Amino acid sequence: MAVYEGTADSDVTLKNCLFFGNAVGDVWDEDSTLHTGAVQVNAQVAGASHCVSGDPKFIDADNGDYRVKADSPVVDTGTPDGAPDTDIVGTPRPQGSADDIGPYEQ
Repeated sequence: MAVYEGTADSDVTLKNCLFFGNAVGDVWDEDSTLHTGAVQVNAQVAGASHCVSGDPKFIDADNGDYRVKADSPVVDTGTPDGAPDTDIVGTPRPQGSADDIGPYEQ
């Protein structure tokens, strides 16, 4: 994943994100200065809200089934801000106490 700010005065906001298996990354600032290993992408990134860092517990990602198990950390941790009212198969959001992060609502 790469996130770029357009100018020195711009801010990046991340919502409803899942970070899993990410390594420390390099960051280039607006002056094209390289800051090697400057950022560890995780749920504590400045500007991140309703983000999860950890195994999403997909049903069967190897075979393209990206639905999640009931004990997944993405269940009921999302926000409806900017999210569609239904998931990818038409299930209304939310089904629990909050939206799930990802294309499927459980």
